[in-house]
Amino acid sequence: MMHPPGWYEGESSHSLRYWDGTGWTDQFRPRYPQISAGPDRGERASPRPVSTGAIFLLSAAVLLTLNDIIALPLTLSPLRNSAVALL
Repeated sequence: MMHPPGWYEGESSHSLRYWDGTGWTDQFRPRYPQISAGPDRGERASPRPVSTGAIFLLSAAVLLTLNDIIALPLTLSPLRNSAVALL
């Protein structure tokens, strides 16, 4: 009985060898594939682009916060409604 073509265990338990249906070829491959820990060759993954809506919301929040910080001392001033404050 002939075995069908495919990858079979080679001489070592860590490699596979290809059987073409009639005989062994010189093709080997690792039995257990290597797992990559990240992008190859030291490349960095590209960052996600920031949407225009997110930039707008962040800018609005910063401006409103600055407005509150600047306006707060004016609302707490005891001279706010006096004639001196108008000078």
